[in-house]
This record gives sequence, C-alpha cells and structure tokens, in this order.
Amino acid sequence: MLKIWKDRLVSLAAVSALAGCAAASGINSVPSGVAQSLFSRSAGHPVLYVSETHTNAVYTFDPAKIAAGPTGKITAGVSRPGALAVGPDNVLYVANAHNVALYKPGAASPFKTIVSNFGVPSRVAVAADNTLAIAYANGFKSDGELVIYDKGSASPTREIRIPLIGNNLLLSMVGLEIDAADNVFLATARYALGPGLVQKFAPGSINGLVTGLMPADGGGFDAAGNLYNGFEAAICVHVRTGSRCARTVTNGVADVVPFAVRSDGAMFVPNAEHYVNGNATNGNLVAYAPGGSTPIATYSSPTFVDPEGAALGTLP
Repeated sequence: MLKIWKDRLVSLAAVSALAGCAAASGINSVPSGVAQSLFSRSAGHPVLYVSETHTNAVYTFDPAKIAAGPTGKITAGVSRPGALAVGPDNVLYVANAHNVALYKPGAASPFKTIVSNFGVPSRVAVAADNTLAIAYANGFKSDGELVIYDKGSASPTREIRIPLIGNNLLLSMVGLEIDAADNVFLATARYALGPGLVQKFAPGSINGLVTGLMPADGGGFDAAGNLYNGFEAAICVHVRTGSRCARTVTNGVADVVPFAVRSDGAMFVPNAEHYVNGNATNGNLVAYAPGGSTPIATYSSPTFVDPEGAALGTLP
C-alpha cells in the first residue's frame, strides 16, 4: 500500500516495469580486495542501525546476526525517525520529524541537531568526504528543498528549491544517495499528476540533470558503483546508474523503505508496516548476501512494527 504521508509516492507502473527486467547479468563486480564476506569484520565492530517509528527508536543490530534481534536501542533525541545515514567518521545521522540528529559512534544521545526552516527532513545522505545532503518536504501544495553541506561544511553550501510543478498537491522526497564522485541523486514523486523523476546534481552544481532512472527509495551504491533502488515490492540493481534494471529482487520484499547496502553488495532491507488483503501487517528486517535474491536472515517482532530506514556503520 502506498503511504503518501510517509513519503512513499512510488509509481506502481514503475514496479510493474521491473517485472521485465533482466536476471542477474551485467552487474559490475566489486573490485578485488574490496569484497568481504557477509559475516566478516573490519576494524572495529560493524553495526546496523534501523529506525522504527512505533517505538520512537533507532535499534542497533549485529549485521551478521540480525535474526537474534537488536543489540541496543537509541531513544534520546529520536522523534518519529525515518531515513538514516552514517558518515566516514561513523557519525550516525537520524532524520526526525523536525530535525536531523547526529550521534557519535556508540553514543546514546545526540551531540548535535540540524534544525532548519526548510520543512520536514525526509531523506539524508553522507558521502565519503563528509558531504552531507538533506532533502526536505514542506507538506501540502508546497515546494521542497535540497540542502547540501559540501565536504564537511558547518553551514549549507548549496540550497536548491525542488518545485511541486503544475497542479500537483504533494511533493515526496523518495530517495537520496551520493556516489563516489560526489554526485547527488535525488528521487522525487509528485501527487497526483507527476512527474516522478531522479535528478543528478554534480559537485558544486545547483542544476539537476534528469536521469532515466525511476524514482525509488534509495539503498545506495556498492564498491563497483552499482546503484540499488527499492520500489513498493521490489529492489532493482542498476549498473553504474544506468536506466536498465540489471537485477531484480522480489523475494522477501513487501514495502521497502530506505535500506542499507554494504560495499560488497550485501543488503539489509527494512519492510515497513503494510497491508495484506486489507489487514495491517507488521514490518520486518531482512538480509541478503552479496548478489543474493533470497533472504538469508529475517528479524520480526510484535513490537517491531514500522521500520523506516537503515544504515551501516562501525563501532569502536
């Protein structure tokens, strides 16, 4: 079910188009030396963050053992959390109802909040050089805003108005990702007439180039530059942001929200609360091995009702 109030205006036509996508072929391989096992550990301890609106919390998981349940919970500074991101310094960014809260690795309370007059922070993304992008929605019959803090700047370096266009009633910020070259990709949907599109903002630019991609909830990029996008009931893998869907994942996908992609292509996907035969169904969390199309682990719980975002990081 499409939930307009949760910024999920993803076209069902786009989902249907995925049915004709090719099977796993043409996907760029992760460079040698970068790929890692789903259960391997680098320096520090890998952590998976998942936001959940029903309990107003951000949960932590061991990415290798998500079925075992959360290893911790952050509630201080959390208010209807949505999209998440983790920077190169492992700072966690939480898009709340009215601000973006920043947490140092392992901290239970934010050390900083970003509050603005742009509207509701719908999506957040951080690049390897600490370039921060926040997409804001302003509600009924209002334009949105893309605000970028280039390379760790303490104040915005680019403020870009995202227009509602024509007689549309609502602008939804659907996806936001930054690639290795610092290109910012913003996916938007407009209710009820469209258009839905994905724009690419080059480093330093305020002019978005319309791509051939379909607007979708973002997952991010792997080390080979493949882009992972989530639709209502499918995940599409694009080869280096090409418009063609080279691989489609549907098994275990019910109502995907912004999810996490590791450098080797492993995916950690929250499915939000959704409807099955008219009945409300709790969301869950599923994990996929690199290149996999079937979940290798699942977490669900009566109290884990409506997850809304995920991000990977490292704890000391």
